[in-house]
Amino acid sequence: MHIYLPIKLQNKKKKKQLKNLTDLIGKGINIQESKKSTKLKEEQFFFDILTELCQLEAKSQILSATGVNIMEYEDGYLKVIDSLLEKHFGETKSQIIMWWVFESINPEGEISTLVDENQKHHLLKTPEELYKFLKRYDGK
Repeated sequence: MHIYLPIKLQNKKKKKQLKNLTDLIGKGINIQESKKSTKLKEEQFFFDILTELCQLEAKSQILSATGVNIMEYEDGYLKVIDSLLEKHFGETKSQIIMWWVFESINPEGEISTLVDENQKHHLLKTPEELYKFLKRYDGK
């Protein structure tokens, strides 16, 4: 018997609720998180990461504009972030994410288009547009 529930096991309270549910319906029951819940968590994770990266880039730009060069300091962290993104999202998606955060807006404030493998131009203004664009690379 499978019961599909949108369960988040992120804290002790949720774990206790799951244990109480298991005690109530019996052992040997396989409880799995629903696909919808998994998808929503993945989306939220993406937007949280993107928000943090954009805030870091904005702070870096502000410091740079005031004459403070932190590029050498940031470089190591950006390598780690890039590696983690690649591990989680894959090489293609991580490259697009890093481009969008750090290079898609030029110094004049204009948004550059992303040119895909078919030479088609995509104007990705929002994190939501970026997320939808990246979905095309799922399973690749």
